[in-house]
Amino acid sequence: MKKPNILGVLFIALFVTHLGWAQGSTTGLTCSQKAEELLKFKHDFKNYPPALIDKLIAYITPCAEEAYGRTTPSAAYVKGLLHFQKGDFAFHLTQNKEMSHLHLFRAAIYKYPPAMLTHSINLLTDSYVFKNHPINYRSIEKDLESLLVQGYRTDIVHYLLGYLKLKNLATNEDFTSATKINEAKTHFESSTHPMAKHWLSIMHYFGYGMPASRSTALHMLTENG
Repeated sequence: MKKPNILGVLFIALFVTHLGWAQGSTTGLTCSQKAEELLKFKHDFKNYPPALIDKLIAYITPCAEEAYGRTTPSAAYVKGLLHFQKGDFAFHLTQNKEMSHLHLFRAAIYKYPPAMLTHSINLLTDSYVFKNHPINYRSIEKDLESLLVQGYRTDIVHYLLGYLKLKNLATNEDFTSATKINEAKTHFESSTHPMAKHWLSIMHYFGYGMPASRSTALHMLTENG
C-alpha cells in the first residue's frame, strides 16, 4: 500500500480543528473553497483512517447538501469520494442509499466534470458497494461526449467512448454496426491510454474496422507492456 501523504493528513487535521474559526470568521472559506482545499488530497483519501474520513464528511456535508448538491457540486463530489472509502449507507427519503453513489450522482447531474467521469467509471466498473444500480449507458455516453467537448481528461474519455462503441452498449441494437466499429477505432486512435491501445491492438488482430494484421497487433501489445 502506498504510504499516506503525512503532510496532507496533518494539514487536513489542522483544517478540521480550526473549523469553528473558519465558520465564524467573516473571511471564512466559501463552500467552493472548502471543496477545493479537500480535493488537493483526494488521492490520499484511501489512506486516511475512518475517524478522519468521518470528520471530513461532517465538515463538507453542509455545503454538499445545500440545494441537494446544486449550489456547490464540487462539495457533493468531495462528500461522495469520502463516503466511497467507507462504503457508507444511510436512510434517505425512506430508502437505504449508498452515500457515495447518491452524492457522486448529484454532482454529475449538475455537470461537475470530475464527478461526471468518476460516476461513469464507477458504474462501468461496478465499483459501488451496491451492485445492482441500473446503468444507463446512453446517459454515460452523453456525459463522456460532453467531457470530450470540454477537453476534460480526453485520453481516458476517448478510451471509454471507444469501449462503449465497440461493445455497442449505448444502443438497443443486437449487433455492433460498421459505423460503431469505426467510431470505436477513431476514439482508440485518439487516446494514448494503455487500455485504448490494448483494444486497438485487438481490433487489428481480428480485423475489426481494418484489415486483420496479427503482426501489427502483437507489436502494439508488446510496446504497450
